[in-house]
Amino acid sequence: MSHYRPVGLICLVGITALFSLGLAFGGVTVFFQIGPMLNHGRYKPDYYPLGHIVLILAGICLLVAGWIAATTAVDLWKIRTRGRSLALTTAVILGLLSLQPMFSNTTRGYGFWMAVSIFTISVGTIFYLRLPTIRSQFESQTSTQRNS
Repeated sequence: MSHYRPVGLICLVGITALFSLGLAFGGVTVFFQIGPMLNHGRYKPDYYPLGHIVLILAGICLLVAGWIAATTAVDLWKIRTRGRSLALTTAVILGLLSLQPMFSNTTRGYGFWMAVSIFTISVGTIFYLRLPTIRSQFESQTSTQRNS
């Protein structure tokens, strides 16, 4: 049984999969940064134990966020309602978080344009996933899952 997947949905799956790989890589990188910080050298400043705990928690949060993004990518590929809900929620959160740097006086140049692009992609994702043709694919997939 072949499923018709729109090109926009395939692109969204690809972006989400790359995002999950980036988050997982960031989480693993944070864990590798903790080891060298624990070595006390003669010319190295001493770090507080709270800093190590915060780095460990940040690494765990990045890995969990990567797992959620990977789950979203798989669910969008399989056209599940949970994937659409996760993608919409993530787009709303990223869109709201990108508003602060856009309207901040301290953000200039690359940071400003990065925030604008994140906001644009978030708004585009929300509009795309709310299109009647895309929404109907997720709803028809749900009704076929209930009947089987």
